[in-house]
Amino acid sequence: MVMRCVAASFPAIAALLAAWPTLADPHPMAGGAHPAPSTDVAVGIAREVLSVTVGPKTAAVDALLVLENHGAPTKLMVGFPCDAGPEPGAAGVPCKTKITVTADGKPIAAKVRKTSAKEWHWVWPMAFGAAARVALAVRYDAPLINPRYEVPVEGMGLFHYRLTTGARWAGPIGELEITVNTPFDALIWISPGGYVREPGRLTWRLKDVEPAEDLVFAPAVPVAAWEYAALGGGSIAEVRARRDAGDFEKKAMLALVERLKEDFGEHAEAERIVVGYLGVIARMSGLPLPAPERLRATALESARVLESLALRAAR
Repeated sequence: MVMRCVAASFPAIAALLAAWPTLADPHPMAGGAHPAPSTDVAVGIAREVLSVTVGPKTAAVDALLVLENHGAPTKLMVGFPCDAGPEPGAAGVPCKTKITVTADGKPIAAKVRKTSAKEWHWVWPMAFGAAARVALAVRYDAPLINPRYEVPVEGMGLFHYRLTTGARWAGPIGELEITVNTPFDALIWISPGGYVREPGRLTWRLKDVEPAEDLVFAPAVPVAAWEYAALGGGSIAEVRARRDAGDFEKKAMLALVERLKEDFGEHAEAERIVVGYLGVIARMSGLPLPAPERLRATALESARVLESLALRAAR
């Protein structure tokens, strides 16, 4: 069964709620990783600004890293991992994806290279003078893959961007700002901690960070797909406009709230999610699953966000 990008009435949402098993076909979707040096260096990340905007078929990723050399003049190769495996896009950004790399606004030609028996990277050289600061910007559109859905984001099981590669640079990340814009709020796993939520958006403002967790957000499948349909589908801008205007049905949103509470409330068995679809796609992504209590807390937090949205409904 394929969800369409059309506005859904409350009866349609209610019917979908009754059809839970038919839509539980999620897929991991990788968003990339920090660019990282190929050798130990004295260059650190003074500031990073990361933006991820999830659309129907791609996630636009913009990463700005202000790199600062704390040692002698140096030259190094920088690598950004890509996926050349049998199903590119599940474990990383496909190597055929077009990426734009600049240093202080000047274009850099990144080339795809096989760097080990199982790894591929875009690589490029960089040079740093003593105490030099360089603004490195990387931008691309990561494809969201789930061939069983006309709109792949409706089959998203987990989105993953590797922050932990930032630990390869010298010292902690001085300032880390992350903004994630999503077409749905029915999320059950958000990492790292320290975020702030508002409808359709997650933000982090962190200092002196040694990344121990990657950026991960996982929707409640298939509740998030129903939410996306209830908000009319389409681009992130279209969804946000309807969300902000209250252009959706209150009953539809409250039905999603009740579904989350039913599946993740005090007496629900959230552990089944661990051994179910989320466990499978986490293993595919190489991620350790959070404790069921964390999933439950995030799901109930999402229910509160959806309740706040219901108050905005114009009909």
